[in-house]
Amino acid sequence: MDLSKLKTTKFSGINKDAEAKGWFTIINIGINGNFFNAPVIFSDQIPDFGYGILGQQGFFDHFRIKFDYRGGIIE
Repeated sequence: MDLSKLKTTKFSGINKDAEAKGWFTIINIGINGNFFNAPVIFSDQIPDFGYGILGQQGFFDHFRIKFDYRGGIIE
């Protein structure tokens, strides 16, 4: 994917003061044969100790998700 052809945008995560720049697009992703369009931002400004994760819009809103942090399980 040629990121130079995508729209740039600013974004932040849990720490609203830690703003970064990225390239926005919509991609078609699927799990177990269920496909849907999901908004994504590609960025090279996420620090080594940071994580890029799927968000509330475009992924988690399509599934029922259970996080068991102590057990190390995502269901």
